[in-house]
Amino acid sequence: MSKWEKFKAVIGIPDDNDIVGGEDRTEAEPQRAPAPEEPAQPKKEIHRPAAKPASPAAARGQVNMVIIKSSDYGDARTVADHILGNRAVLLNLENFNKEMAQRILDFLSGVVYAQGGDLQRVAHSTYAVTPRNVGLQGELTDELKDEVF
Repeated sequence: MSKWEKFKAVIGIPDDNDIVGGEDRTEAEPQRAPAPEEPAQPKKEIHRPAAKPASPAAARGQVNMVIIKSSDYGDARTVADHILGNRAVLLNLENFNKEMAQRILDFLSGVVYAQGGDLQRVAHSTYAVTPRNVGLQGELTDELKDEVF
């Protein structure tokens, strides 16, 4: 059987000899040529070293807290970098007027939202800015939610 005939048999085209007097004579099932077997290749094993924790504190499950008494607007970026590094920040904004403090809080609330963290007021002009792996709870935070800056 030629390659052309094998090809026609695989896709189901009847041979010219199968057509008699304008009628199609079809066989029950066209036979397919068995696929050539490829020799099995040995599986390659990849050995990867075990993942190491990013820091010794992360290995023990400790959370690092950074305390910042902000004196200029550039400190907002520093706080954002700490949040991106999964470190909690206690931020004191008492050196700012109300409008500037609000701008900083607006910026940081965007950062924590994008990271899945939290921003909570813990005292007058003091805020806890936490990444997603740190939670805050307690009565003091519940009492301060009703106050405005």
